[in-house]
Amino acid sequence: MAENRPIIKLVSVFNKGKLLILPGWHPEISTQILTIMHKMQSMISYLFQSFPQKFFENEGLTLQEVVDLVEDYNKVAKPYALTWSGSYNTENLGDWGYSQCKDDVAQDIVNWAYGMVINPQIDNNDEDNGKPHLNEISKICDEARIGEHDVFVDLGCGVGQFVYFVAAYARCKKTIGIEISDQPFKFATEVSGYFEKLMAHFGKRFGKFEISHGDFLEEKYRALICEEATVLFINNKMFDETLTHQLKVILRNLKAGTKVITTKPVCDIRHDDVNGDGPCNCQEWYENHQTPGGTGEESQKYSLMVIN
Repeated sequence: MAENRPIIKLVSVFNKGKLLILPGWHPEISTQILTIMHKMQSMISYLFQSFPQKFFENEGLTLQEVVDLVEDYNKVAKPYALTWSGSYNTENLGDWGYSQCKDDVAQDIVNWAYGMVINPQIDNNDEDNGKPHLNEISKICDEARIGEHDVFVDLGCGVGQFVYFVAAYARCKKTIGIEISDQPFKFATEVSGYFEKLMAHFGKRFGKFEISHGDFLEEKYRALICEEATVLFINNKMFDETLTHQLKVILRNLKAGTKVITTKPVCDIRHDDVNGDGPCNCQEWYENHQTPGGTGEESQKYSLMVIN
């Protein structure tokens, strides 16, 4: 019966943080809740002194046992939160105490939201399609100086991890992802809901964001891409010749000053690219930061173009 399904209600110890309410009958959610509680243990360990050994072993816990652990945590977290009410408490919480997400904080929150919908142990889509990792996106944001004044658009955003990360880390004026495939878009709508709940729980501010279902080549996106966007992110590593040509047409219609970040070179201003419609209108080009991948293989390179 639905009315007998357990509900997780996790008390927040963060300044302006909200109670986190989640369904307790999903294994993916329970797994991420345990991860969050272990993160809390690393910051304020004495709240966990009376916890059962099973918590520290972090294996073999049933869904109901996770709900019970949350209730045990709430009993000690409530008075702790009252003690530090109105304070960022960075002495104990470190970077997690601030209202603005640092790189590692934003990564954790996005990964937890993603993990509540999709089991990361069995998802290898990023490796298959050349999509970069979140730690690389933070470096891109820093290198391209993406911030609160920007409108960031991800053309082909998948489940939307970069959209959420940029909203949390760079806090852009607006961050929009466009995804054509039905299944990733469906997942994105679920992940985005958990992302917002987690950001509220940890008392974090973030920019406006949206995931849109459609083909970025459609006319309805032209004004957004060509007139409103200040930064475009395009994972074009798997684009075929036709789609690459269509992308070049888009680039030639962007407004001056637009920054375009790609995972595969589109055109090189050192040589005219006259493949049908004239040269790409690029002011600047450079390949950017190779992040050590840990697999022995060369890690991803990125291209940043600024339109004249």
